[in-house]
Amino acid sequence: NYEYFVSKFGRGVNLPSHKSFSDHFRPFDNALETLFHNKYKQRFDVAFSFPGEVRPIFQEIAETLRNKIAVFYDHYHRAELARINLDLYLQSIYRHETKLIVIFMCKQYNEREWCGLELRAIRNFIKTKQYHRIMLLSVDGTSEIDGIYGLDGHINIKDMKATEVADYIVQRLEQPRKSVDCEEKCENSDRVKNITIQCSNWLTDAVKSTRSLPKSALILLLLIISICYLLVGAGCVVMFFLFLLVF
Repeated sequence: NYEYFVSKFGRGVNLPSHKSFSDHFRPFDNALETLFHNKYKQRFDVAFSFPGEVRPIFQEIAETLRNKIAVFYDHYHRAELARINLDLYLQSIYRHETKLIVIFMCKQYNEREWCGLELRAIRNFIKTKQYHRIMLLSVDGTSEIDGIYGLDGHINIKDMKATEVADYIVQRLEQPRKSVDCEEKCENSDRVKNITIQCSNWLTDAVKSTRSLPKSALILLLLIISICYLLVGAGCVVMFFLFLLVF
């Protein structure tokens, strides 16, 4: 981690502070999260988060959707879910294997342990600005749960038929992402520009100070950097830089 690297290799090297380091690379982490989700095909079109009290309402909706799209519902995957560390397994499904998470908000939602576990994965979508992956439905007029507020848009399904709710969910899945993509491109353009400038300055200072590092530490540092860049398709450039600098 950061502290270990500074204590072992940081002597004489102008490294950024821990906060500065985190601030520089947090957007990179968020971008990777979105990249991996967009790159790999998801098993499910939709998954749900709801307390047991609304299962009768939800089950009718799930049965209606089942004939139209790929639905993740625990009753349809009982054999798969009979495992140790189910909480971590479910979070992985919600986070990486599902296009859209539909939250059934109600008064009992915050009181249920499993809803809280599912909400952790959902809050990560908010952190990484993947708002398009969240759909809010209110069963009893509730418009706020932990991390979700009254200003966030939702549909009140209290007096709706299951078929009508199912149609709304399908419409959301089919909704084009043009406006979302436009916002993301604008944000990512400025973000990438700032990260590039910050990282360039940091790498320049680091390279100037490499003479004080042991050769083995230098190789290790550059190898780590090259692996990071390989994840986003620029590894060949870094490997060439590594070869020139070391040899």
